[in-house]
Amino acid sequence: MYRWVFLFWSSLSFFVSQIFIDQTAPLVGRLTGKAEACRNGDDPDCLDLTATEFNSFYVVQYWVGGVAALSSGFFLARYGVWTTSCTSGSLSFLGMLMFTLGPYLAASSSSYALMLVGRLIFAIGIFTQVVLSHQIKSHWFLGKELALAFALYNVSSRLGSVCALTAMGAIVQQMGLQRTLWITLAMGVLAPVGAVLAGWTYKRHASASIDAAVYVDTNGIGHFGLRKVAQLGREFWTLSAMVFFFYGPLFTLIADYPKYLAVSIVSF
Repeated sequence: MYRWVFLFWSSLSFFVSQIFIDQTAPLVGRLTGKAEACRNGDDPDCLDLTATEFNSFYVVQYWVGGVAALSSGFFLARYGVWTTSCTSGSLSFLGMLMFTLGPYLAASSSSYALMLVGRLIFAIGIFTQVVLSHQIKSHWFLGKELALAFALYNVSSRLGSVCALTAMGAIVQQMGLQRTLWITLAMGVLAPVGAVLAGWTYKRHASASIDAAVYVDTNGIGHFGLRKVAQLGREFWTLSAMVFFFYGPLFTLIADYPKYLAVSIVSF
């Protein structure tokens, strides 16, 4: 039973994190100052970011997230599930807060710098949490509902994307840029809360309900060598390449499509 409690908190964390990630696309007009509300003065909080600066939110997030995902395996092995959960939750909250506070700075360049650093810190936190969740699911659901657990976890992130891409545009029209960011942050608080509660659930109940052969000590094992990474099979690297070349273009499209659509509408 407790593995489902873990899955709930972990999926909730991933869901609200994805809302925070994908809110950027519907807000492109306010962040670049191209929206009608920015031009006529209805939203004085609009920024004046260039297309390159806007795209860098996604570029930095996923490149840093990739490095964090690789490094988190070593951190998890050394310090354990509980410490990793608390660390990733703290980083994700700090990153979201910095991103939200960005538009309050006077200059767009300063706002951009703060938001970019916030996005970077958030990426470290959330991608570390994703790796942690995958490892625990693969152990706790082994030989049981493993496929269902991964499916529910992945669906939670897609639902987060759907909510962000469909709702944020309407919200920002009514509330403006800054208030919309605060609304997203209020929901995003559930991400670190879910991460910590998921780690606590594992720490408290996993040792009594998981096979000892695959149980990961919440305190860590103290070491993990690169040699084990080199021993991964060809199938693993093939699957990794397939995922990389699928999600790379997909996330690029999600990030840029609202901008292209807005330009097309104006041109038309």
